Amino acid sequence: MYQKYLDSPETFTEQGFLKVIQLAPGYIDVIGSLSEFLIKKGTFEKAEKWAQRAYKAKPSAFPYIFNLGHISLLIGNKNKSNELYRKALALNLSEKQKNTLFIQLRGKFQLLY
Repeated sequence: MYQKYLDSPETFTEQGFLKVIQLAPGYIDVIGSLSEFLIKKGTFEKAEKWAQRAYKAKPSAFPYIFNLGHISLLIGNKNKSNELYRKALALNLSEKQKNTLFIQLRGKFQLLY
């Protein structure tokens, strides 16, 4: 039912994401995607709300922990960001995933070890 809606261009608006969430509230990946969309729009308070919701639903999912760390970095909370990035790295990630993460972080934030 909602797959057809996901494939339409109007989905990629905040209202579009909210419509999909309304149609399929258990589809946590859409909640995570909404958070990423809001990060890109620069609405960090809203992004954090949705990232928290996704994280609470799947607390061991790397993307949701990473998104929370990224939001913390963007709003200037480097200590919280560092903590969340470390938590994401502590997950059982493949070497490729770890390398991707380090590339994303390079130049944006210096991890404290």
